[in-house]
Amino acid sequence: MRSILLFSLLLVGSSLLAQETKTSIGFSLNPSYSSVLYQKTGTFSDADIELIESGTNGQLGLSGTFFFQYKLTDKLFIDWGLGLQNYRYNTTYYSQTNIEHSDIQRDTKYSQYYIQFNTSLKYRLFKTLYVRAGIGIDLLADHRAERTETCPTCEYNYQGIDNSAIYKEAIFPASFGLGYELKLKDNLNLMAELFGSMSLSDAFMTTLFTDQVQELPGALLKQHLHQRPFQVGCKIGIIRSF
Repeated sequence: MRSILLFSLLLVGSSLLAQETKTSIGFSLNPSYSSVLYQKTGTFSDADIELIESGTNGQLGLSGTFFFQYKLTDKLFIDWGLGLQNYRYNTTYYSQTNIEHSDIQRDTKYSQYYIQFNTSLKYRLFKTLYVRAGIGIDLLADHRAERTETCPTCEYNYQGIDNSAIYKEAIFPASFGLGYELKLKDNLNLMAELFGSMSLSDAFMTTLFTDQVQELPGALLKQHLHQRPFQVGCKIGIIRSF
């Protein structure tokens, strides 16, 4: 009887251990470079679009993600994540068309913050090397735009917050990554991953704005040039299995 009971306990224990190794939780910090890809919609002239594209520069930012991982097979895993995403970039250009004051230089620094829910599949190529692909939804939490305008020939200067941009409440980024996991302990791994992501939808609502924050004589209203944020960066974090 004791032998049967001991054998049963061993079976239950091994079964629980097997179940525990299927689930993991983790956290990563994600330093990244982000910018935007412009979508030509016909509301801007080709000259303006070229100037905006040439004057757009990406910026460095930092995001973070908590995630839950479940082991489907020895090599295939599914992840669900919750994190904070930060997209940053700035634009500088002289507007050449459709306005009277063509020599005004506008420099705007953009920063958007999103709460991200994502899911992805991770495939282990080797014991420590993996690839990952996924999709998510970013819900807008906050956005800021700081604008500086100068006009050397007309003695005009302005610096302040640009409230003209209205962003969509949700965008849908797709992502991919190549990562490496290093075992620290039996149930604790260190992870490092190179990743890229891009929104599958435009970030701007279809709204109108003036070429200047303070409307000047001759400044015409026109639609924002639509854009899709993207990121490239790395993830550094830990994974704990149960």
